[in-house]
Amino acid sequence: MFREMIAESADGTSRRRIVRRSVVNCQKDAFDTARKTLSARRRQYGRGSVELTRWVEAQAKVFALCSGESSFDPPAQPGPDWLPLERHDRHYQIAAAYFYNGQYLEAASRFDAISRTPDSPWRALSRYLVPRSYVREATINENDREYHLRLALAAFRDLAGDRAYVAEFPSVPGQIFRIEALLDPGATRRRLERQIVEAPDDTTFEDVRDYLYLARPPELPFGEAATEYEHWRWYASDQKSAAIAVARWRTERSLAWLYVALAQAGPDLDSTTHDEILRAAEALSPDTPGYVNTLIHRVRILGLQGQADDGLRLAEDAERFGLSRSEVNRVRLAAAEISTNW
Repeated sequence: MFREMIAESADGTSRRRIVRRSVVNCQKDAFDTARKTLSARRRQYGRGSVELTRWVEAQAKVFALCSGESSFDPPAQPGPDWLPLERHDRHYQIAAAYFYNGQYLEAASRFDAISRTPDSPWRALSRYLVPRSYVREATINENDREYHLRLALAAFRDLAGDRAYVAEFPSVPGQIFRIEALLDPGATRRRLERQIVEAPDDTTFEDVRDYLYLARPPELPFGEAATEYEHWRWYASDQKSAAIAVARWRTERSLAWLYVALAQAGPDLDSTTHDEILRAAEALSPDTPGYVNTLIHRVRILGLQGQADDGLRLAEDAERFGLSRSEVNRVRLAAAEISTNW
């Protein structure tokens, strides 16, 4: 699957690139289920039977769609004279074909119909696959993302209320967590953070893994829908964006972009640029929000320029800026680090 994205270059211009997004269409569970079903149908119908042959041919068509490169050729509808079990199998195979072809809403509709068929052996699994189809419609087809994610969340929460069902499908709670994280990653991260801090004995490896994933730097927002804050937040989290941050600050002369330029300034910037942002930071009033952080970065940048003595003097004078004792100590700690490096 291809998607066009717009990214900003260091000079402030835009560039377009095409990104291929891969999706693991047929998971291991799908092949395991097919293998078990094949064994069961072979025992029931017999080797070489018409019924078994039809099942195998249909399943081959389903799995041919796994790569996403085959033309859509779903299994045919079951015949009126077929055995009930064979008809149930075929309806499930057709729904799966639509799912693997990326037609997730059609797949959801078909899985829903199966889930309402009392004597279908695929009823329970289809209840699970309805919200899974909605999740893919939201994340893969990127169609009305929030609406379909909330549909999926409501369905999975309904399934989670059935203890017997969760015992059979233990991944339901994980699906709920994933959707909640997609809808509000910040709230989910904060909830995990509280759990890790306040209830470490109840924290699992998966909790820590999920927290670290959610705490990663955000992806660069693309397209016209991205807000100024989203761009700023991404560059503030990216350790390789100093040149872009400086370019944005030079254009906008805003305090927010000066903060990012100071924070990202490293040895890759030339001394003229370092001097430029140092002068801008020096001109700030001590009552500027976040002033202590600008002092810390001024000390650090002076160290990068080989001016550790100037950085130490700035730290020694930190008290005159009306900082608290803890803030003064933070500035002096930065000075201690550059004196060690120097």
